[in-house]
Amino acid sequence: MKVTAEQIQLIDKALIKIGINYADIRYEMTDHIAADLEQKDDRFEHHLKGYMLQNKSELKKTNRRFIFIAMGRAYKKFFINMLKPWSLVIFATMFALGMFLIKSLGREDAVMALFYFFIAFSCILSTPVIYKALTRKNQHSLDFGFSFINLIILYPTIYMVDYQTTIANDMTVALYYAVVLLISVIMHVTIWQFNRQYKLRYNG
Repeated sequence: MKVTAEQIQLIDKALIKIGINYADIRYEMTDHIAADLEQKDDRFEHHLKGYMLQNKSELKKTNRRFIFIAMGRAYKKFFINMLKPWSLVIFATMFALGMFLIKSLGREDAVMALFYFFIAFSCILSTPVIYKALTRKNQHSLDFGFSFINLIILYPTIYMVDYQTTIANDMTVALYYAVVLLISVIMHVTIWQFNRQYKLRYNG
């Protein structure tokens, strides 16, 4: 029996019902369940209910394991993106912008301008991801993990403002904000790539 698109949706809903909320993990599990059910006869819903009852505990264990697997893939993709030529272009652009602001506005005003730009930029990009993580509706596990990267780099950025305005040289300040802004951009590009990949795979 070949599993249809409608039956794939039934598997997905069954996984949500037992508490497997991460979309990327459901996609992986759906493949395994569909392959198993294809070996059965055409009483699909009957066999699906039996499968979920029999394997509910194991599926939940697999869910926890897949979270780490999915995050591992995401971070691997994140570091690969960091090495792409377009990442170097973004970094160079951010660095040049930082140096321009420092020369134009002076160190103190430039640091505050870059700091507030980083805050606004991070909030604009992170709010949808964090909202989805908190509502836990059809989210991807990589979204949940990546959404905290901006928070991790936010705290040292706050504490470094005084150092940047009084002690650090111009190049260090521009370099720092080029790095943290690049990390934020790469984080969201990586999330977009994975979401698009899963969307095409599941709905394409």
